[in-house]
Amino acid sequence: MELLGAVASGVTLAALFKYAFEALDLIHLYQTQDVDFNKLQLQFRLEKCRLYNWGMEMGLANNSRPNLLNNWHHKDLVTDCLRHIVRLLSDAESIHDKYGCVEVTPSTELLIERGPQYSRSIAAVFDNFKIQSSRFEKSRATVHRKSRWIVRDRKKFILLIEEVRSLIDSLQNITNELSSTARLEEALRSRIGGIPDVETLLMIASVWKESHPRIASTASTRAESLSMSSGKKRDISEWRSFIGTEDSDETLVGNLEDLTITELKHSVVQSREEIATLKRMIDEGAKSITVLERRMATLITETEEQSLSIGENLGETRMLKSVTLMMLVLLFGKTAVLLFRSDLGMVSVWGLFNASSFSLMVFAVVWLSAYSFASRWKSGGGRVLGLGTC
Repeated sequence: MELLGAVASGVTLAALFKYAFEALDLIHLYQTQDVDFNKLQLQFRLEKCRLYNWGMEMGLANNSRPNLLNNWHHKDLVTDCLRHIVRLLSDAESIHDKYGCVEVTPSTELLIERGPQYSRSIAAVFDNFKIQSSRFEKSRATVHRKSRWIVRDRKKFILLIEEVRSLIDSLQNITNELSSTARLEEALRSRIGGIPDVETLLMIASVWKESHPRIASTASTRAESLSMSSGKKRDISEWRSFIGTEDSDETLVGNLEDLTITELKHSVVQSREEIATLKRMIDEGAKSITVLERRMATLITETEEQSLSIGENLGETRMLKSVTLMMLVLLFGKTAVLLFRSDLGMVSVWGLFNASSFSLMVFAVVWLSAYSFASRWKSGGGRVLGLGTC
């Protein structure tokens, strides 16, 4: 570890930042199921995120961005803070006695935590903590091989976290005129908001609730959003069913105030989806009504045509009855006249038949003509003139 402190005393500011950042990687976390200890380990990783975020803003972690500290009048203060971080993690005796760490050996290698889920999620949104440098890579392997430590004492580990946090706070305060604390926090919030794992976000919201409330709020809101979209949180419909139509205005306002911004947003989104669904149902209903109206119109037309046909048939029947009745009257009238005009003594059955046969023939011809006339009238009307040919 003394090697790390000696090397850090004669390097550029960008290289010194990389030494300080890599020094944090020398502290490895202990595998445990203890919730409180896991939160402390997360806090340590988040301080590493803060240092990386500050280095990116200052142009120390990325060669494509301008180095804001090159000609700055308080550059020496920044150098002192970075060297202090390196020294903090370079003193083997202090790390062992003061911060409760033990050096990693082959026997303790298995106790090192192998990249938990929250660690991978955080590293992903911080570009896996890539720092562009070509001069440091060879010495990095040497330092890591000789100087790895594993945390074992939770209470002493808290002291290490607090000191690292204090030094990073100092870096941010010193460079506030170059990049404000608000800007640094906004950049950090943006990265934290990109974490896709709900449990990681909830842990961040828990450990940073007091020290970084705005970032904690961002993490909490993001976790709520992911939970709702994946069905892990209660549905907003439960809240809407809780607020009935009979509730007073005061009760409604009170329930609205109890909701978070995220819940309100999801309520609005769900309401819009329901409105869209209702609109589609109304459109489909309107189409169905149109189809029914067309069918009804078709049925009405068919019914009217059938009624007209029935009326025509009734008219034809009445006409035939009238013609038949008229012919019968004429037949019997003619027969009666013939009988009265003849000598009653000379009348015989055969004579009566001969007298009425001509009338029957006339009746048959007239009846057939009337039937033909009615049929032609029904089929076209224009061919009625053909009646005379029958």
